[in-house]
Amino acid sequence: MPRWSPFDAAADRRLVHGLHEGDERALGDLYDAYAERVYDYARSLTGDDRAAADVVHDTFVDACRRAPRLRGRVGLGAWLYGAARRRCLQRVRGGEPTIGETALGDADGAPAVLADLTPADRELVLLADRHGLGPADAAAVTGLGVRRVRTRTDRARLRLDAAEEPEPEDAGSTVAVAAARTPDAGLAAPPPVLPAALRHRVMHTATDPELAGYRADIAARGGVLTPAGMPTQPDQTSPFTRRWLFAGGGMAGVLVTAVVAVLLIGPGGMGTTLYWPPGRDRHAPPTSAGPSGGTSGGGRTAPAPGQGDPRALPGPSSSSNVPGRTAPPASRPGTRPSSPGGSSPSPRVGTLSVEESTVKLYGTKVGRITLHAAGGPVTWRGVASSDQVTLSPAAGTLAPGGTGALTVTLKAGLLNLPGRATVTFADENGALHQVAVEWGASLL
Repeated sequence: MPRWSPFDAAADRRLVHGLHEGDERALGDLYDAYAERVYDYARSLTGDDRAAADVVHDTFVDACRRAPRLRGRVGLGAWLYGAARRRCLQRVRGGEPTIGETALGDADGAPAVLADLTPADRELVLLADRHGLGPADAAAVTGLGVRRVRTRTDRARLRLDAAEEPEPEDAGSTVAVAAARTPDAGLAAPPPVLPAALRHRVMHTATDPELAGYRADIAARGGVLTPAGMPTQPDQTSPFTRRWLFAGGGMAGVLVTAVVAVLLIGPGGMGTTLYWPPGRDRHAPPTSAGPSGGTSGGGRTAPAPGQGDPRALPGPSSSSNVPGRTAPPASRPGTRPSSPGGSSPSPRVGTLSVEESTVKLYGTKVGRITLHAAGGPVTWRGVASSDQVTLSPAAGTLAPGGTGALTVTLKAGLLNLPGRATVTFADENGALHQVAVEWGASLL
């Protein structure tokens, strides 16, 4: 049977209300109800009577300021145990529970009861079997999950029950050894006696107006509170830290994967493929308006049968394969073939020139490329080698001597690594003009 009875939820709510209202009698009632058990628990963790008294003093002074912030199902008793536990772990070496002989009072044979358990399992057995805390309260005190507390406590009890008993030489020693190895022999031992002046010391520190700074310092040493109002534990990672570690690990994994992919692809992984004729162009949507300074260009035109030159723009259908017709003579470069009726030849086709050789998108997502037409009209089309780069417009016609501009836009993602692409322009003469597009790393 536990040494202390379970927490009284109704009485705890009255005490919390009194602390919130600043009632001194509420603090005295709180001390009388919990000081003995908190002192016993602190003595179990520290193994020192004086240190345990200091922990009790700071815990109850801190409770006047921060215990009323409790939320949800966490009880006042669990808050006091959790606040005392945090202060004890800050004092002990290594910051971990070191429950040993002092955890069992000074009962004869008590160390043998929990000798085979880890310090953490000893603490859970102590909270459950000596202090009467249920799994939910023990989880709130230690910072562990309820399921984990229940599993570890049950496993520790099974290990205690299955412990081998030495074979005594006579019946009298058998009774003594059995009594020594019974958990109740230590877990139900009388609690240590509280220091006589501790209650007066707690009340004086908590109520003296001149000690307001000292009370603030005590609360600051108690650490931050969880969203439920419980003190955080030094040996447990807070939910916020776990969440940020998980998110940061995911981002680091994505970044490492992207860097490895870039290294495997190499600097030449992004080619300068030009998808031509227009029917195969995946990147350039059909457009009916050319750049400023030129007339509008036509939409997509199906390639002529047998057309194999990727630099050729779509023109009139070839009639060389039609029976009864003779193919017209080849035209000289730079001129249009004469019409069938013998009329004057079409105007001379102009030459396309590109003003920029490199477009750098560092700190921006939009660039500009300027085109010129010399010696006649020019029909052009541009294609980017990367899906991250789009052109607007992607095709058009420039009037003789005209100038036009198009916009280069970088598609932004969650994480952009440094990259490079090539924009290739083709005109009716079959000439190709290439412009390099470079960008740096960016996030969001």
